[in-house]
Amino acid sequence: MEGEIFVIPKWEAHNVANFEQLVTLDSNGQKVLNFASCALINTMPMVGITEITEETKRDLWVRIAIFHAMNGSLFYFKQEDKQTPVFLTQHDIYRHVGLSTEGANYSFVEFCNKWVANRNIEDETSSAWCANNFRSMLDICLANKA
Repeated sequence: MEGEIFVIPKWEAHNVANFEQLVTLDSNGQKVLNFASCALINTMPMVGITEITEETKRDLWVRIAIFHAMNGSLFYFKQEDKQTPVFLTQHDIYRHVGLSTEGANYSFVEFCNKWVANRNIEDETSSAWCANNFRSMLDICLANKA
């Protein structure tokens, strides 16, 4: 399994407990951020929370879970000949308390307006649409007389 991701925003992790868990060695033996940390740093500004604290970690988790449910994963590992989506978990977020990145913070209502309320639910790339084999729940129920 392999995965590589570039970190776009500037970030700081001076206050992260167990920082060594967030790094791995690259092919040259240099310490680099692991895939999950890079994914989180890139996701935080998109969902409007740019610092993980004890007070923000739950809200960040909720926003990322909603984002994943609405859009699917943005991150993939290559396994053999296929791309496998991977998702950030609550554990991933909670172990990064102390991490901060650049970007704008916005309220939960603003997050919902940006990523949920204005989402075209008929978009055939939405995760729910794909999970239902490109059919609505009503179509599935009618086909199964449920």
